[in-house]
Amino acid sequence: GVILIQTRNGRQVFVDIIASPILESINTGKTEDTAATEKHMVGVIAVLRDVDEQKRQEQQRSDFISTASHEMRTPVASIQGFIELALNPKVAVIDEKARGYLVKAQDATKHLGELFQDLLTVSKSDDGRLANNPEVIEVGALLKELVEQNRMVAEKKNLKVVLDNGAADAKTVAPLMYVNADPERLREIFTNLFDNAVKYTSTGIITVGASLK
Repeated sequence: GVILIQTRNGRQVFVDIIASPILESINTGKTEDTAATEKHMVGVIAVLRDVDEQKRQEQQRSDFISTASHEMRTPVASIQGFIELALNPKVAVIDEKARGYLVKAQDATKHLGELFQDLLTVSKSDDGRLANNPEVIEVGALLKELVEQNRMVAEKKNLKVVLDNGAADAKTVAPLMYVNADPERLREIFTNLFDNAVKYTSTGIITVGASLK
């Protein structure tokens, strides 16, 4: 593994360590019914490789992504706010053509904000800062909630969204599927899959469901 060590002069360096044990067979003097020798570790061969420059570059890249994402989200949020004001009939009067352009701009800025959030998530995942807070979740209920939240995105493209809860008919109780996971991470996964389904489906139906295996 890669660890941070301190040199004699106090400098901290990242090194990649591969260690292998040296085993020696020792006669135990046991009876013929049992093993006469046992393996004992008498030493270790370790190879240390200096990966400090590589790790520092990775850290700089991660810091840059985090800082840039934070900084860029601020103006994007400001743009979203002004667009919402322009679309509010109590604040501004615009024709339908202009309204259509603003709605498209609003969708684009929302997507841009989500991309910045994804960048932050990836950056945190790479350097171990991504928090994981698992809890017991009923998958069917979570999917139902997420489908309702994202349905409008599909309906804008005239796509039908179907939630397959595993029930054979209306009188059958859907299977309860509990998992111990972080709901925020599952939401990210579902949203990405759903967005891809909408993006690459020109006409027809998007079916969302889960099954026990």
